Amino acid sequence: MKQPRIAVAGCGAIASHFHIPILAANPRCRLVALAEADTARHASLKLLAPNATIFESWQQLLEKTDLDALVICLPPALHALCGLAALERNLHLYIEKPLAATTADAEALAAASKPNLVNRIGFNFRFHPTIVALRDQLRAGRIGPPSILRTTFTTRGAHQANWKLAPNSGGGVLLDLATHHIDLFRFLFDEPITSISAIHQGNIPHTALLHCQNQSGILMEGTFSLNTTDTFRLEALGPQGSLSFERYLDAAPSFRPPHHHWSRAEKILRGVRALLPANLIHGPGYEPSFALSLSAFLASIESGRNTHPDFEDGLIAQQLLDRISH
Repeated sequence: MKQPRIAVAGCGAIASHFHIPILAANPRCRLVALAEADTARHASLKLLAPNATIFESWQQLLEKTDLDALVICLPPALHALCGLAALERNLHLYIEKPLAATTADAEALAAASKPNLVNRIGFNFRFHPTIVALRDQLRAGRIGPPSILRTTFTTRGAHQANWKLAPNSGGGVLLDLATHHIDLFRFLFDEPITSISAIHQGNIPHTALLHCQNQSGILMEGTFSLNTTDTFRLEALGPQGSLSFERYLDAAPSFRPPHHHWSRAEKILRGVRALLPANLIHGPGYEPSFALSLSAFLASIESGRNTHPDFEDGLIAQQLLDRISH
């Protein structure tokens, strides 16, 4: 199969740091075009993707470029408009989370998806090697039947994009961060979420506490914030111990037995393991799951088979968050 011609619409901080350089360097595709409204950034974008034509709008990009696939990294309020236009042109689609700013727009995208076209939502943490390993150990029964999943996903308040502060653009911590862990709760245990509730600060919440329960009764407690510290943590607890993953510390799931006797030794060993060259974590700016997620998208295009996480997964997360506000 020839290399698919691919474009990126929306070249903000995340797209510039991850999607664009990853796709520009991937021999399985040709990154042929970018769309970015801020013309002052076009010169720096050209350095990231020398062979790509840069347009001022996604509309110009779609009108003037022959494409096979589009990656949408625009503010969420534009996802449906751009995505539907791309589907009309029979393009494979990768849309960064959330799927849209509203559930109605997410439903429209899911309904418009076509069986011959790949549709992918950017729940990239499903592809993180340590999260996959944690899932495998949970399924192997290492901690027994899990009872609770405790999660934290928080970021610093500096340099937040304007759309994250405006409700009509899909702002707020629930759509921006909590949607990832809602999806991971489904991914880790492969069960639907049956109940969800949250408490949060402000009309456009920057900090929120989330409580969920899935079909078999496992509970999830999540803490999310856009203006505290860089933290990403998962911990599953069961009768035979706990498994945890700290994104900026662990290169493998950390197991702790149910008794406290080894707690101090386990913390010391964990710190030593983190210093080993093979286990060094590169910090918040390094995230391997973006490349793995985009590679899986390209593999789906090559095989002609749509795989998860797809628009339906994005819609489920959107519908669950919508239940909090009603």
